[in-house]
Amino acid sequence: MHKLKFISIIITISIFMTSCSIYGEYKNEEEQKNQKISAENDYDVMDQGPVKGGVLKLFSTKPDILNPILTNNLYVHSFLGLVFEGMVKLGKDQRPVSALADRWEVSPDGLVWTFHIRENAMWHNNMPVTADDVKFTLETIQNSKINNIYKKNTQNISLFTAVDKNNFKIFLRKPNSFTAETMTFPIIPRHYFMGEDVTKLDARGNTEPVGTGPYKFVKSNDPNIIKLIENNKWWGLEEKEDSNESNSPYIGEIDVRIYGSGKDEINALQINDIDVAFIQSGDFGKYSGRPDLSLRKFISKNYEFIAYNLENPILSDKLVRQAIAYAIDRSKIINDYLAGQAVVSEIPVMPNTWLYDTSIITYNSNKAKAKEMLIQGGWEEDEGGLFKTIKGVKRYLNLELMVNDYNINRSKIADEISAQLKEIGINLSIRKIKWEDEFKQIRSKRYDMVLLGYRVSSVPDISFAYSSAEASGGFNISGYKNTTVDRLLEQIGTESDENRRKLLFTQMKGIIMDDMPYLGLFFYNNAALFSKRVKGEISPSIWDRFNGISEWYIANTHKK
Repeated sequence: MHKLKFISIIITISIFMTSCSIYGEYKNEEEQKNQKISAENDYDVMDQGPVKGGVLKLFSTKPDILNPILTNNLYVHSFLGLVFEGMVKLGKDQRPVSALADRWEVSPDGLVWTFHIRENAMWHNNMPVTADDVKFTLETIQNSKINNIYKKNTQNISLFTAVDKNNFKIFLRKPNSFTAETMTFPIIPRHYFMGEDVTKLDARGNTEPVGTGPYKFVKSNDPNIIKLIENNKWWGLEEKEDSNESNSPYIGEIDVRIYGSGKDEINALQINDIDVAFIQSGDFGKYSGRPDLSLRKFISKNYEFIAYNLENPILSDKLVRQAIAYAIDRSKIINDYLAGQAVVSEIPVMPNTWLYDTSIITYNSNKAKAKEMLIQGGWEEDEGGLFKTIKGVKRYLNLELMVNDYNINRSKIADEISAQLKEIGINLSIRKIKWEDEFKQIRSKRYDMVLLGYRVSSVPDISFAYSSAEASGGFNISGYKNTTVDRLLEQIGTESDENRRKLLFTQMKGIIMDDMPYLGLFFYNNAALFSKRVKGEISPSIWDRFNGISEWYIANTHKK
């Protein structure tokens, strides 16, 4: 009973979290009002190339704590990413890239990982970063009294130790080739918390944070502003070619301005109180082409798909599932209902990453082929529609798609899918219900098809959806089981060679696409909006909203 309750909670949070209105239409009255604000500005921007100085204004709601391990505020977590760093970070292609650790090694059995901490990494108070800091951070994360988002990153770690000043070793419960991707949690300084309880809100390390990143915290005289200044001793800054002085970020100061609600973010940007705002999927078009703003899109973690009930007599036939995949035009759905703000994806792996090339689509829309597959599969047609005798029972090709009634986009997409399937003779009715009831129907297998969403993690391991071990009460909602896929998932998870791992993944994807236990639809786009005075190599990603910030700069402005 306890296990069932635990599984229910996990599924509710991780899957149906994306079933709510996060992808709905913009209905906030404040945002609608802000669309009327003139795009004109009292200043012209003269971009004469990178210049030092200037103040970047960022948005946040009131911080709960200034500790990146303990905060539950997403805005605080975001700007503290400029102050703190992990051992590893993720590149835009989702490859693990060295950060505080400049290299790592794996034992032949895949169970022992050794991370070497770069010797030029310093805390903002000029103390060196050591393996003891990493140990302290892991101890904090694994503290049973502390709830934090990084606990899942460390679940496979059985032991860890500081070998010496610069080497840190972890011992895994089972081999995992994606371990480097889990070491992205921010490192906090042991010495700075010495003698204090890290969980106390008023601990010095939680109110006056000391990190290692390109910006460091300084006290502000304004209670509504958190001030960060450039760290000219940051390890990530290369030496100048013509002097012995180290570079520093172009932007000298960041003012994080505190607001009462996340709803204030867009308005604050449009009246020039802040320079950057982040928006989730929606109509980005209303911001495109504005002379006072620049928009940068990036792929979000939010993936939409249809799960099949493989116990259904009709859907147990993979030819039917394949025909549905050919019949649905995902590009049309994205363009007609999402203003083009999504990327087609057949599996829950971030598109255009080192592991998954989304330019190769297995099921491009082809309704003629879909209909032909059904006929070849033994489906006949009479006045009632397409039918087939399955286990002695005449069954018509009538199916039901379940969808959460609170999500406007999903409801529209479900109706469009129904219309597209009707063109090949599949009658798909839509059942719109409350997500609590939807969850119950899924758990009891009382559905044909269901439109859902995953929020994927930083680790491109899809065993949660395709492993047989997850088919009973886990995330494998369709109940998919394939022993070859299970074996490949295990091999991918233990293969240390990246090229070999990609070959195994490609082989596994081919099998999954043939079996079609799920119909992958797309990943939504998110976007960052920037004031036109912010210039430089601006390329935010879901892994790093402020990617490359040391190369950003504030262009000169003058009165019109």
